[in-house]
Parts: sequence; structure tokens; C-alpha cells
Amino acid sequence: MGGFDAAFQKVASLVEAFESNLNHYKSPKYTEAQARKDFIDKFWMALGWDVNHDVQTNPYEQEVKVERSVTTEGKQRRADYAFYLAPNYHDVKFLVEAKKPSVDIATPESCFQLIRYAWNSDTPLAVLTDFEQFLVLDCRYKPDIGSATNQVLQKYYYTEYTDKEKFAKIYWLFSHEAVEQGSIEKRAAELPKPRGKAVQRGLFSGGYQSIDSSFLAELDEHRMSLAKNFKNNNPELESETLTELAQRTLDRLVFLRFLEDKGIEPARLVENFGAKGSAWHDFIAASRRLDGIYNGIVYKHHDILDSKDFQVDDKAFSQIRDSLAHANSPYDFNSIPIHILGSIYERFLGKVIVATDKRARVEEKPEVRKAGGVYYTPSYIVRYIVANTVGKLIEGKTPAEIAKMRFADIACGSGSFLLAVYDLLLDYHGHYYNDHPDKAQKADCVERGGKLYLTLAKKREILLNNIYGVDIDPQAVEVCQLSLYLKLLQDETEASAHQYLLDFARDARLKKLLPDLSRNIRCGNSLIGPDFYNEQGNLFDTKESRRINAFDWYSKEHGFGEIMRGKSRQLWLVTFVTHNSRISQRLLDKGRLLDKGFKPLVPPGFKPLVSLKEPFIFTPEEQLLIAAKIAEACRRHDVPVVAWNVLSDHVHMIIAAESEEELNELVHKIKGYSSRAYQEAQGWEKGQHVWAQKFNRKPVKDDKALTDMMNYVQNNHLKHSLDKGRLLDKGFKPLVPPGVKPLVSREKLEPVLNSICISVEDASSPQGGFDAVIGNPPYVRQEGLGEQKEYFAKKYQVYAGTADLYAYFIEKGISILRGEGVFSFIVANKWLRANYGKPLRRWLKKLRIEELLDFGDLPVFEGATTYPCILKVTKAKPNKEFDAAKIERLDFHDLSSYVKKLKYKVNQSNLSDEGWSLSDSKDEMVLSKLKTTGVPLGEYVNGKIYRGVLTGLNEAFVIDAETRKRLIKEDPKNKVLIKPFLAGSDIKRYGTLSTERYLIFTRRGINIKQYPAIERYLETFKTQLKPKPKEWNEKKDGKWKGRKPGSYQWFEIQDSIDYFEEFDKPKIILPDISPRGNFTFDCEGKYYSVNTTYIIPTDDKYLLGILNSSLITQFYKSISSTYRGGYLRFIYQYLIQLPIRT
Repeated sequence: MGGFDAAFQKVASLVEAFESNLNHYKSPKYTEAQARKDFIDKFWMALGWDVNHDVQTNPYEQEVKVERSVTTEGKQRRADYAFYLAPNYHDVKFLVEAKKPSVDIATPESCFQLIRYAWNSDTPLAVLTDFEQFLVLDCRYKPDIGSATNQVLQKYYYTEYTDKEKFAKIYWLFSHEAVEQGSIEKRAAELPKPRGKAVQRGLFSGGYQSIDSSFLAELDEHRMSLAKNFKNNNPELESETLTELAQRTLDRLVFLRFLEDKGIEPARLVENFGAKGSAWHDFIAASRRLDGIYNGIVYKHHDILDSKDFQVDDKAFSQIRDSLAHANSPYDFNSIPIHILGSIYERFLGKVIVATDKRARVEEKPEVRKAGGVYYTPSYIVRYIVANTVGKLIEGKTPAEIAKMRFADIACGSGSFLLAVYDLLLDYHGHYYNDHPDKAQKADCVERGGKLYLTLAKKREILLNNIYGVDIDPQAVEVCQLSLYLKLLQDETEASAHQYLLDFARDARLKKLLPDLSRNIRCGNSLIGPDFYNEQGNLFDTKESRRINAFDWYSKEHGFGEIMRGKSRQLWLVTFVTHNSRISQRLLDKGRLLDKGFKPLVPPGFKPLVSLKEPFIFTPEEQLLIAAKIAEACRRHDVPVVAWNVLSDHVHMIIAAESEEELNELVHKIKGYSSRAYQEAQGWEKGQHVWAQKFNRKPVKDDKALTDMMNYVQNNHLKHSLDKGRLLDKGFKPLVPPGVKPLVSREKLEPVLNSICISVEDASSPQGGFDAVIGNPPYVRQEGLGEQKEYFAKKYQVYAGTADLYAYFIEKGISILRGEGVFSFIVANKWLRANYGKPLRRWLKKLRIEELLDFGDLPVFEGATTYPCILKVTKAKPNKEFDAAKIERLDFHDLSSYVKKLKYKVNQSNLSDEGWSLSDSKDEMVLSKLKTTGVPLGEYVNGKIYRGVLTGLNEAFVIDAETRKRLIKEDPKNKVLIKPFLAGSDIKRYGTLSTERYLIFTRRGINIKQYPAIERYLETFKTQLKPKPKEWNEKKDGKWKGRKPGSYQWFEIQDSIDYFEEFDKPKIILPDISPRGNFTFDCEGKYYSVNTTYIIPTDDKYLLGILNSSLITQFYKSISSTYRGGYLRFIYQYLIQLPIRT
């Protein structure tokens, strides 16, 4: 028995026990801790949760986080229980707050406390319980103590737990089984938002608002207040400086509130600013003190902000202090997930302060306004990309190996991707040390409750070693550093912070809590180098140069020179032998027992020390197996191998390493991995040996030595190949019977040997670059690239005149990787098929594409349809196939698991430069057959596929039947210019055409004076019809009210429509947006159509049937993008590719 029935019986037993001694359990002496141990823990265990971590022993991977210490410094810091679902240990599903049974739990204070925890954790439901009572709270509303008790949704008494119907309501909402099936989200979606009388009575005075929306709105208000305050009192301040000062002030306040709520700063400082004088002066004094403790960019001395001459209205600043102070604020920075703070800041950075001579205002950045807002990458996307890149790279590696790795986001914004990388690294290290406690040094870990946790010093070390970012916006760089600092201190306490300060008080580099991240998170334009200014000459002033903000990747001072240049490597000849196949000098000197038929090696009379065990010799089949395992080890650990050879009892390799210490590590990994893998493949028992413990090494000193060693290694098998077996040195007898060759054939072995070899130049040259580059580059359309286009055209292989900015970010991200480095971005999918993506597609085909996930029109980014895809590439030679998946929905529990179910293989060599079809091998065969057996439509109709008419102002040129009738009545010859006019919605598959709309077709060159009635009609729209003059300057002259520039007269159709005669012929006609092929005939050749249609002049009914077929629609889907709602966009570049069987 399991599931609901088992849970019901267990809880019923708890009810019986509780009721049997009710007076004792309800006495004041019975504590909360006892209630949790005796009843509350067991209740949740009955519902399927591993409360005591009997199964989930790893402290970094536990679905139930239990706060056993109820208070810290007399103040409770977080909810008693937080429930998660593996593998997502970041987003809490629901919270539980425990009380002792002797107190009333349904008080405004208790409800408010729990709602505050849950709302800040961004979870909709929470439970308040003492076992005797069980309250379910709606936590979607901004915490307000006055209405907190009104947010109790359900209330159960312990006797109701034995009512199956009532217990089922609890079980199917909060059991592990139910939560896995999305019960929390479903219940939250069912809950109504308050309306009408409930709002009027003030039952929900906190307001229905998510934590991120609420805090963002508050930050925006404070920024506006600070901007006005600073500008009014310091009128000389310009826009950039005001933006920087307001940002730094808010960052300091937020970070301090974080320190307070975490208990790292024991006193409530913010609310006491101004207690004995000026709030601003207290704030600055606190900033100076905190800089001495914490370091980092936040409290670093600012020449303007921290100056005594900087003037501030203390009353206005005090209002911000009051709003953010813990006593008045609904925000609990101990509960707000760091990634949610990041999402808040990402949107906050979308606005800047704009100053005039006397005033300051806040407005959206131009690029944000054009993009329609800031779209923060959802956390599940961030985690997927990070796990699929950094997670795969560090898998199986030691902390020492990981310390040498470098991970970057080259458009880092507020740092969401870098936070996820850091979080993953912290979890991995914690997991590693708990699995290998003997590897943990005192400086790495601290023991708590029998488990190892990373020290603050170790977390600092990981942050500085591994995390790197660049952003063009200095405020984004500041916020990114702030976010990483928050993550660094997330699990620290006053005690742990104090201990760190004691441990490193004498170390000038480490004595402050926060590391200097100025060399890790840089400010600059990732895409543009300092050569931009050289090529443009002296065209840019200081302000313009700051806007471009060129970044030198190879500069040690301002870029990442040490990472990009790498370190040179020494070549070494390495030899290691099989177990017992060599005799030590000690044995040779003293003699040994004759064994296995070997002759004595020393004169008679010497007493032997040991007996010789049978040496381990590989058979030809075993040589091939061990070679494969060595190759696997080298690939796994990125060993640079120039040449190698496998013999029956030893291996020669020429390997590159930065130092002898690194060489030792590499050989140890090769021997260790290959030995374990070999033994596993052979089914050996544990404790046996493949390799001797030591190995020989010799540095390659010059080119001659290299040539000699290469010949020695590559031809070593010739020395040991004898028809009658290989004779061992020192008088050994043959190890194999005569006639058996002990060496594997070269035809079989050489493909394995060659599979991992690289050139001498590649092996010995510095290996610069990052191990992984991840992120979500900014979405900037090509129209906004301005003067940078010319630079991109010269510097980027993927350049196309109409390419959006992300194309260049893809090339840059991959180009700064080291060999075998991994890249993954989420970007718009248009490059897969658009013309401007052709250079990018051609460039990517030369690399190893690992994965492509296409989200189609799914709303990945809230409030925007961006058609995103996730691209993963390794900087290496292409494989034959890569993984692809078309994501069909977003209501999955875990993206990785969902992708595993959907993914299929795509043949990379079959990808066309003209556009990529992410079809599986079966569909690809069908599509390929279609292509080979048919003629492209463009060729079939001799290129005669034309777009409909673009007037430039349909309001003027498109008329109704009544207006047509009137114009013809005024002058019958007007009928020549007035055509039946179809919209896309008028065209259906095989449909009969009809319309009540008509087009005044005044094409280029028409003599309008011959049609005075039409001229008079169009004159009523003349202002809107005029083409914009070339000399018109909108900044100076204002916005142009007419049409775009062009060589047309005010009364003419905007486009030339040189093919207008084709409209007067029989034709196939189609709308350009449709869920499938919707082709029909204009048999009479009388209809004109709008520019959102296409025409094909022909009366070929066979062609019409082919184009309307389901197979052609399926083919079109494979070569084009699908838009929101499943719609296709039929355009010329794809239409011409449709295969028509002849």
C-alpha cells in the first residue's frame, strides 16, 4: 500500500497519538521544536517528503530545506520548511511555518510573517501549522499586516485529518506526488483576483502584485526621487553622472538591507540613519565603514557621492530610508531569491536619467524602447544552458582542475547567467567534498551537522577563478558585481563573516569579505575593439567614444589578456609500462628468485629478495581496447597529444604541458581512467593493476630532438615485431608461443591513434580563450547599428547588411573560446532561414554543432513573441550529426527531461546554406526525395512570382464600392484605374474570389490631369501622400507627415509595380500569412491584391493542386519559420524552393 492510503493511515496514527495526550501537547511547556519532531515532521513525511534527509543526504540536493535553528540573534530569519522539486533546488514550491500547539496560530502577526516569507520567495501558497491546526495561506499579495488574516484560504482542525474527503484536499495539494503533477500552480491559477466589494472593504489592501513587479516599481520611484534631489542641489550634474549616482545609492541601500536580513550585519542600520542628525551623513559614514569591511564596487569611495561638497535634501532622502527600512518594508532580502533580484535589476537597467539644465527625468533607453521593453531570460532557460555547457565541462573533474577553467557571458547585463554558473560551481564543489571528504582542506570546508559546507574563502576563490563577464553599460557591470556579491554571502551569518575576518586579518589581499571583481566583470563593447577608432579617424569626441566603449580582449589591464593569450606549453616524451613488466634496479642489484622459466640476471650466490610475479602483457585485442580507453581519457581531460603508440607491455606518448606538475596530473589521469575503464570492460575484480606506478618523462628540447622522438614513437612497433614473438631484455624467454605475433595490426590501431592527435603547433602554442561562453545577447535590429555596420563588415565573417546584432555576438562568443570550448546562446531563430543568416549558417557548418532547440512561437519571454532558439556549439571539427528538438509547450517540470524525450538527430552535412531544416533523418529522406524528384517553383514558373501592391497609404488608394460608383459616374474613364482589390483574408484554398474593396491604381507615369475626379479625390489626402524630401531633418524640422522618400509623385502608388500587367492575366494568388498553403485561381485576371499577397501568373491547374497539397505545406514548414498561432509566412525566398514534380 502506498500513496494516498498509506499517507492517510500514517496521519491517522499521528492524530490518535496527539489526542491521547492532548493536555500535555497543548501545555506551554511543550515547545515548537518538540511539536516539529513528534508530529509536524512526520506529517510531511507521510505526504512523501524526505524531511529527515534519509534518502537525499547531499545538503546541496535536498527537496526539503529545514530551518532547525528557529531564531538568530532573537529574530527568525526564514520559514521553518521550504519544499522544492528535484532537480530544481532554486525555486521553492511552498513554505511551511511551524508553531507550538499552545498558542493561537491564526494571528495577524503569524500570518503576516509567513506571507512575507512566501511573497518574497515568489511562491503563491504557504502553510501555517501546529499540527492541531492547518492553515493554507494565499501569498500572492503584497504583505500587509492589516489584511493578513483575510488571506487564509483553508483551515483544518486535526480531527478533520481522519476525514478522507478533507484529508484528500490536503494530500492532493501538498503531497510530493501532487506537487510533482503541478498542484501548486494549478491551485494558484484557480484562485480569483479580488474585485468589487472585497477590495472596497480593504480585505486585500496589500495589493495583488508579484515581488519583482512591486520592488521594481519602488526602485523606479526612488530613482526618480534621487534624480530630482541630486539635480536640484547639484545643477552641474549631467545625465550619465546622475544615473551612476542614483544607481550607486540604491545599490548601497539594497545591499545593506540584504546584510541586515541575513544577520551578517547584526544591527538594523538603515532605519537608524538620521537618528541623531542627518540621514544622508549617517548613510555616507556607514558606507565608509562598510567599505573597510566588505570591499567591492558597492561601497568603494566615489569622488562625487562621498564628497563633503555633494549636496542632498535630507528630508527627501529620509523618505527613501523610511520606505526601505526593515520595520516599514514588505521586502525580506533573506527570502528573495538572488535570480529574482537579478530579473528586477535587469528591467531597472532599461531606464536612464536624462538631465536638462535645470531638471531631471527618467526614461527608457532608446534601444529598449525600439525593442519594446526589457525581456529577462527565464530562470529555467538560464539553468538549462548553464547545465548543458558548464555542467557538462566540469563533470567528473576535481576542484583543482576546475580552478583552471574560465566561463564568460559577453553581454552579462545584471548577471543572471553568471549567477547560475556560480551557483552550479558552488553546488558541484559542495557535492564533491561531501563525496570525497579526504580531499577537503581546512580552508575549503567547514563541518556542520556531519556535512561539509564551503567556506567563505573557498567561495571567493571559485568566484575569482571561474566567473567572467563583459557589458557595455557601466551600471549593468555594477549590478552584476552586486548580484555575485549577494550570492557569495547568501548562506553566511554574522559568525561566519566574523570568523573569515579573523582568519585573514593579516592578508592584505583577502582581509575584506568581498573580492575585487573589477578584473572579472569588465565594462566594454564585446564586439568592437580599439582598432575601431583607428579606422574611423578622429570622428568621435569623448562622449561618442564612451558610447561606443570599445573593448580590448587582449589587454591585460582593461581586458582578459592572460586568458586570451594563454601560456606556452612544453612537449614531453612519456613512457609508462604495464604492471610487473619491468624489473627495478634494486632487484637487479640484489638478484631475484628464478620464476616462470626466466634465466638468472645476476651471478649465482646472491640471495633473491622477491619472486617475480607474472608480468601483464596485452594481447592484440587487448592492445586495441586499452588504446581506445587511453583515447577516451585524453578526450575527457583535454590532453594535447602529438603522437603515441601502444605496444604489448608499454605506451609511448608525446604530450604538451605547461609545467612538469601539470604533466604529472595529465599522465595520472590517463593511467587512472584507462585502467579503470579497461578493468570494467574486462570484468576484472577490484584491486588489480594495469599500469606500473611510475612513468618516465623526457622534455623535447629542440626540433631535432622532436623529429627523433616522433620517429621513435611512431615506429616503435617495428622494433618489437618479431615473427616468433617479442623477446624480453635481460635474458627473458619469449612471452608468447612461436608463430603468434603479440602486436595488433596497424590497420586497426592507427585510426584510434590518429583520432586524438593534434599538430605540434596546436599542442605547443599557448591555449588561450574561455572554456565556455554562454548568455542571451541584446536584441538590436540592423537599423540601429549605424556606423558600427562598416566595422562589422570588415571584422566579422558572418556579416550581412541586414543581420541583427546577435549574429556578431555568436561569432565573437565562439571565436574567444579555447579549442574544444563550448558556446551556448538563446537567440531569435530567424538566422536559421533568413537571407541575412546565410553567412552565419555557412560559418557555423565548419564547427561542431551540438544542439539546436527551436521554441517556435512559444512565449518564452513574457510579453513578447521573439521566436527563440538555443544554440550549442563546440569549437572543434564537425560531427556527422547533432541533437535537435522542436519545443512544443512550456508547462514542463524540467526542460532537460523534456528535451531528452523530444530530441532527434539531424545530419549536419545535409544542412543547406540557403536555410536550415531541423528535420529528423526520416523526414529528411522524404524532403530530400521531394527536392531531387521535383523542379523548384521559381524555375518552374521562370521566376514569375510577384508581390501584391504596396500603396504607401491604403486610406487614400483603397476605396469602397460606393466611392467607386461615384467616381465612375463623375467620369466613366476612371473605371480604367479602379481595380477590384483583394486583402489576404479574401483568399482561401480553392476559394471563389469576391471583394467590396477597390484600388485606385495610379501607377508610375500616369497623367493625373486626364482623371480630374480622381485627382480631386486624392487631393484630400495630399499632405499624407507626399514623399519625404531627402533634405528633411526630423530633429530640426519635426516628424514628416507623409510617405517615405522615393521617386514617385504625390498621387502615384508608392511602389513602381513594373509587373502590373501580370495582374490582368489569369493567375494563382495566395496570402502571405496563413496556417497552411491557401492558393486559389483568379481565372478572369481581374483582381489586384494587397502587398501581403503574392501572385503567380499562370492558368496551370496542376500547379494549383500541387501547391495546395499537405506535402507542400509540410515542406514549406521545414524551410521556413512558424509564427505565433502556428501561422506560416509565405515569402519569395521560400516559395521559389517549393519542389514541383514534373
